[in-house]
Amino acid sequence: TKEEKQPEVWLDTLSNAQNKNAAALVMLLLYGSVRVVGGTSKAARQVAEALDTFVGRYLLLTTVAYVVIKFVHFKVFPDFPPL
Repeated sequence: TKEEKQPEVWLDTLSNAQNKNAAALVMLLLYGSVRVVGGTSKAARQVAEALDTFVGRYLLLTTVAYVVIKFVHFKVFPDFPPL
């Protein structure tokens, strides 16, 4: 399958890079840099999504609590506190 062949391709590339084959070394460096950028991007996306979920959840809860408090204040106890 395709997944089984891919490690063999990169092992060949690595052995070519060790044999001072310039094209294989450039290919290996390019692959490594793309992989690092992809991993960094994935981590940044996960952090942003976690922060967005956290902020969104608590923003919703505080908004609902505020509306409930104001409803109770103005509709249930309209003359509270007495002047």
